[in-house]
Amino acid sequence: MIPEKRQKQILAWVKQHGSVRIAFLKEELGVSEMTIYRDIQKLIQDEEIERVPGGVKYLQPSVQSRQCGVCFQESFSVQAGQLMHADGSMAHFCCPHCLLMFMAHHGSEEEQVIGRDFLRGTTMNARLGIFLIGADECLHCCAPQVLLFQHQAQAVKFQAGFGGELYDFSQAVTAVASAMSCCTPDPGQN
Repeated sequence: MIPEKRQKQILAWVKQHGSVRIAFLKEELGVSEMTIYRDIQKLIQDEEIERVPGGVKYLQPSVQSRQCGVCFQESFSVQAGQLMHADGSMAHFCCPHCLLMFMAHHGSEEEQVIGRDFLRGTTMNARLGIFLIGADECLHCCAPQVLLFQHQAQAVKFQAGFGGELYDFSQAVTAVASAMSCCTPDPGQN
């Protein structure tokens, strides 16, 4: 097999598994360890993978990975959220609305859900947060607008001034999915 084909195969395995061991590559490709190191050196230079003890791991493209996983906007706002999958890969979201939409359709209990408190901007476990849906304060993001709060007392005060409904994490996932059901295609339709 020529070097370019081996490199494509190595990259495919690393993308699929997140990381692979040098011994695995050597055995599967039937080449020497030195050949494997030459092949991975090209992928390292192209910033597609990086060396880790005993193997290599996939580098998520930093610019593309900051794109919202639902609406594809850039997710650099103070309301951005993240989801860490069980395999260590990350998904980014521009706001709590998109994070909840993703969880409604693709989420699982094993994933870490990270959000930011609306008032303080501090990073927090979104599963423990209070979500305010439909407040009058307009942030010009996704609708229905969702704000995340770390403390219930602050969420209640904000709700008193700006309206909306308060939910815990699982209730918020259901509420946003329900609000967006008019926009979700029926799986039975062609």
